[in-house]
This record gives sequence, C-alpha cells and structure tokens, in this order.
Amino acid sequence: MAEASSDTKQGHAAHTKAADNQDCLRGKITRPINVTFLGAGSGFCPTLCRDVLMIPGADRGEFRLIDLDKDRLSTMHQVVEKLIRDAGRDGGWTVRSSTDRR
Repeated sequence: MAEASSDTKQGHAAHTKAADNQDCLRGKITRPINVTFLGAGSGFCPTLCRDVLMIPGADRGEFRLIDLDKDRLSTMHQVVEKLIRDAGRDGGWTVRSSTDRR
C-alpha cells in the first residue's frame, strides 16, 4: 500500500519539479510539432498549448482543435492564437479548428 510522504503540506508542489534542467529534450527539433486536441473546448486546452509552446526549439507546428460545441471551439481557437502571439511563435505556429472528428 502506498504511503503519503512526510511533507504532505506541500500538496501538488511536492510532486512537481522546476524546468531548470531541460536535458530531457536533447538535440534539435527538426520537424514541426502537430498536436490534435479532441475536446478542445475544455479549460485544459490553453494549458496544454502553452506547455507545448514553451518547449525549447519548438518553433513550428500546428494545433488542431476539435470539439462538438462550436462556441467553445471558437473561443479556444482565439485563446490559442493569442497564446501563440504572446509566446512570440506566430511565425511558425498555426491553429485549425473543426467540429468534425474525422
């Protein structure tokens, strides 16, 4: 049976690490990154997209947002476009949205 660590007051922070050491992604990213997000109308979408945009060397790619709710999809499309601009990656990243899951 798993036991809680002795430092339970830290909560989630006890299980996360700072991104100071980014040795896990060695080498250059030579191809564009393509991320397809089913259920992109959820509040998790901006967090995922921001995290991907923060990957060192991820200068090109495309987010493909898919959700059945047109209003939420439209909102998230605008949010992700703003995240791309704010990250200074608008020269290499694009966003496509669709309600069609195929």
